[in-house]
Amino acid sequence: MPRNSIIAAFPRDLIEEVLARVASDSPTPLRDLTNLRRSWWDREKFLDLIRSCAKSGNLEACFVLGLDEFYNKRRRAEGLRHLREAAVGGHRAAAYAAGMLLFRRPSTRRLGVEQLESLADDGGAAAVGKWRREAAAGVRAITWKRWRRRPLKRSSEEGPCADRRCGAAAVAAEKGGGEWWWEGEERERRFCSRECRWRHEYYKFIETI
Repeated sequence: MPRNSIIAAFPRDLIEEVLARVASDSPTPLRDLTNLRRSWWDREKFLDLIRSCAKSGNLEACFVLGLDEFYNKRRRAEGLRHLREAAVGGHRAAAYAAGMLLFRRPSTRRLGVEQLESLADDGGAAAVGKWRREAAAGVRAITWKRWRRRPLKRSSEEGPCADRRCGAAAVAAEKGGGEWWWEGEERERRFCSRECRWRHEYYKFIETI
């Protein structure tokens, strides 16, 4: 028999208010929401309350719900919808996660590149690294597991990058020629295209998860 949580005994409207306040006001909302989930014996009832918060426009709830829909329930369209709702409201980790999910598939890769480029333009590489860590922490928290590195799918027209130096660490004397340069946390790297640049970031995201 599952163990009842004292939280589940509270009135629903009070619980919704608590969840909404945690998601909106806490300096670590994702950590606090997942800690609440761990103290709750009925996971689906907890997620039902998260859905109520998301319907009210709570960005952190939309983020958590989007990750749950995609990574746990394998409902890609629903997961992306919730992540986009959070992203439109200004949730950068949700925008990053949505960009990564779009980038995974050849059919939506161009959209993923555009979204990720927009994020990079807003905050630069340091901010992208921050959003990567936040999105990866969200995936770990909602799934309670680490994901194995998976190769990206390629369309029938795509082939491996012909430039052997693509992704190599750069030195100042080599810069020029209109190539794409990624200001990484550790060092700059040279990429021959935007897609190669974000393929590198995709694998960093998977490794962080």
